[in-house]
Amino acid sequence: MDIRYVVSADFGQTFDYTTVAVTERRLVEVGEPYQFVGGGHLPHHRRIYETRQDVEQHYDLVRLDRVPLRTSYTKIAGGIVTLLKELHRKQAEEAPDVSGQVLAHPRDPGKPVTVGLAIDEGGVGKAVRDILIKEMLEKIETDSPKVRFMPVTVHGGANASYSGGFYHVPKRDLVSAGFVAYQNRRLRVGDLTWRGVLEEELKNYRLKQNLATGHAAFEPLRDGQHDDLLFAVCLGCWAWEQAVPVKKYIAHKNHILSDLSEMPPSAALQHAPGAVSRAWSRARRG
Repeated sequence: MDIRYVVSADFGQTFDYTTVAVTERRLVEVGEPYQFVGGGHLPHHRRIYETRQDVEQHYDLVRLDRVPLRTSYTKIAGGIVTLLKELHRKQAEEAPDVSGQVLAHPRDPGKPVTVGLAIDEGGVGKAVRDILIKEMLEKIETDSPKVRFMPVTVHGGANASYSGGFYHVPKRDLVSAGFVAYQNRRLRVGDLTWRGVLEEELKNYRLKQNLATGHAAFEPLRDGQHDDLLFAVCLGCWAWEQAVPVKKYIAHKNHILSDLSEMPPSAALQHAPGAVSRAWSRARRG
């Protein structure tokens, strides 16, 4: 099942806050409707002519928690696991016709609900990562939910890499993902307790360039300012843009569906099992 929620966490040390953010994907119709012709290899009378519209991924920041200082990492890890299970139940309950599962299209087998989890494993993050993995193994039953785990090491270089399940990402790229989404209004911040502080952190961040080396990086305007809220949110946006598999979606007849290159949505719906059709009819729109 497509990921709908990503939990992102920035772990602080003794005098730095740990922050946990939850972003929810929202599919939004963009551009102008266009004419689609299905079955181009078939005779004209057997082709399917449909009006479609492109769909873009947007994100809602639905939760932002700043953990009290000196909270143990074991307690933080346990809270994250509880949050993953809550998001699993929420997503499953909103697709009751298919017993907590939604099919991307009729040819896909049923898949468990997946929740994304991105963490900054730099600094103390490596130790917390091990505690978090232990908590997930002990407290999450098989595929309840299935977790797409995305540990990220942030560095000051210029190149991103992926190896053995671990991401190595320039800080500039990670912060830019959140800034661009926010400035382009693809990231929508809810009425959250820490919203004002987050917006202040966004205002105080600047792209600074070292004149000697030419290296550019995002840094707080003044030394000593907290950036944990901003970092956790940007980590979530980066995960959506770079680490979560992206599908192409299209809008057709008030449905938002995965793009089926070989089977137009009308044909897919015609041959889909009833439960799948009902699930599609509930496809969330922006």
